[in-house]
Amino acid sequence: RELGLAFQIADDILDYTATEGEVGKPIGHDVIDGFATLPLMLASIAIEDDRRLSEGEARRVVDQVRGSDGPRRALEEANNHAREAREHLRTIKHSDATDALASLTDYVVTRKL
Repeated sequence: RELGLAFQIADDILDYTATEGEVGKPIGHDVIDGFATLPLMLASIAIEDDRRLSEGEARRVVDQVRGSDGPRRALEEANNHAREAREHLRTIKHSDATDALASLTDYVVTRKL
């Protein structure tokens, strides 16, 4: 669960900080569809729930989020979840699988952020 949360938050950050070429999908897609993700909420920018935005409106929101501390604060939260995931792994007998999962907890919060 903690790894999944870390991954999802990091993915949401990429929606604001990466380029389309880097993530392989349109930037601001969640904003266009009216989804309030953690970086948006931490940037203190409100959009109407379930309201589809125009591309121009979405671009303005993405620019506002990029210029805020929302992505940085969301990354801190993703790192907290990744740290919790590693702590849970320490309660399981050490193996190649736990090593791989520990590496994955690092990867999800450092991939092109």
